[in-house]
Amino acid sequence: MTQRFNQRLKLAEEFELAVEGYLNAAKKIQSVAKNGTEHTHPDFVELLRRNNTSASKMVRFAPDGVALHANSQVIHWEAKSSINIEKDAYQTYMKYHDMGCHVLIFAKNRDKVYHQFVERVGFIPSEDIVRPFHPDARHPIDDDGWMCPRKGKGTSGYGSGTPYKTIDFSSMQEIENFYQKTNPTRKFDLTN
Repeated sequence: MTQRFNQRLKLAEEFELAVEGYLNAAKKIQSVAKNGTEHTHPDFVELLRRNNTSASKMVRFAPDGVALHANSQVIHWEAKSSINIEKDAYQTYMKYHDMGCHVLIFAKNRDKVYHQFVERVGFIPSEDIVRPFHPDARHPIDDDGWMCPRKGKGTSGYGSGTPYKTIDFSSMQEIENFYQKTNPTRKFDLTN
């Protein structure tokens, strides 16, 4: 793994812990648990990276955790310390949604943190994202509007290379003072 990947992984893990703390501190959340074949069996998940089946993706891209709301609603949650969402991950979250599950996406954009249910997350048109780059450096866009770095000639960006879209943060709800609400000993109302 590259140094850049390890840095992204560290930031992602820190943000995941912060989201877990945020949910634990919410008055209307009774309990929070992390999902985690990636945590409990990382070697197994590494083998799945070469397996492109739907069943494999359901394991690899399972949301980071679950929370039990006081109204008995189970909420799957995912922490994204990025402004982008990978196509396979998004499609997996939407499969959860299609089965009747609630999937709450937390996303970090610089110093601000946002959240929204997956079916309401909007994206900036990929054409708008690639337009500023020289045509030879633009990521190709697939028929569903996902940018596909591995299919391009250019080397712009430092992501994983898998198809992705950029989140339109106007479709998300900003969480004011997020990091002040990540301490479970300080309870706050989740609706704020």
